[in-house]
Amino acid sequence: RICPDAKIIAISGGQAENKPDMLRMAKIMGASKTLYKPIIKEELLEAVKALMPTENEKIIVHVDPDLEDIVPDFLLHLAEDLQLILEALDKNDFETTRVLGHSMKGSGGGYGFDAVTEMGKDIENAAGAGDAKTIRNKVSEIKNYLQRVEIIFE
Repeated sequence: RICPDAKIIAISGGQAENKPDMLRMAKIMGASKTLYKPIIKEELLEAVKALMPTENEKIIVHVDPDLEDIVPDFLLHLAEDLQLILEALDKNDFETTRVLGHSMKGSGGGYGFDAVTEMGKDIENAAGAGDAKTIRNKVSEIKNYLQRVEIIFE
């Protein structure tokens, strides 16, 4: 597997009599869980929830060792940007918030932090919609992420 920490849910549409073979193949391919069609919404949500990290669980991020010298500065600037976002929200300055979210969206993945890219995109979109509540929630999510992230340079 490219990312050994990734959680994968395999979904199969095969015949019931082939389930043992499908389950074995899914495990070989690295699936954490296998579901069979027809998918029941509650079953899928429960499977996703079971594979999500708990509140205190470390989040492992694999980063290219060539970035080891600059990642600390990236994380410091990210924390500063989160504070700037909150200050901008206090002034109803959604444009500054949008620009900072856009910056996170563009930079996170380049340093190996794909979650930052996704949350930055969410902040950018919420700022465009004037949705302060979602922005504050995303800022909290990123802060929680930063407290839990463990970087492995490899």
